[in-house]
Amino acid sequence: MGNRSSVFILGEDTQANNLVSLWKVSKDQPLLALSDHTSSVSCVRFSPDDKQALSSAINGSIIFWDLNQSKSLRSFHGHHREVSHLAMDTSTLFSSGGFDTKVKLWDIRQKNCVVTYRRHEHDITSLHWAPNGKFILSGDSSGHVKLWDVAAAKPL
Repeated sequence: MGNRSSVFILGEDTQANNLVSLWKVSKDQPLLALSDHTSSVSCVRFSPDDKQALSSAINGSIIFWDLNQSKSLRSFHGHHREVSHLAMDTSTLFSSGGFDTKVKLWDIRQKNCVVTYRRHEHDITSLHWAPNGKFILSGDSSGHVKLWDVAAAKPL
């Protein structure tokens, strides 16, 4: 969809519209606005190829978007509180973390959560994939950091 140096994505809560919008730096209007969320948007991320995006909301929902077609492809539910962080590894795997202290691994093809990591005791405040796709790094509001082995589905 876009070149990351000139296009950005953000979540809005404008007049209770709960929008995900795509903007071009040189324009004063959004390129598109997506409105399938039913509560305030808390996090948005481009896919690695910039053709899709993920967004999450304070009600715990996650939506996978096709930016070229301007529509939602899938909704995911599994967090019981706000999803504060999203990270995509590939076009099929992503992770989420939130105020329910859980880190979840999702497979877009299976349409559901494949692993829930439960070792944090505080809100998730950071979430990243290792460049090799084998590990997820998560941090929480108490300053604790966990490194998760994706294949073994356990912390290191």
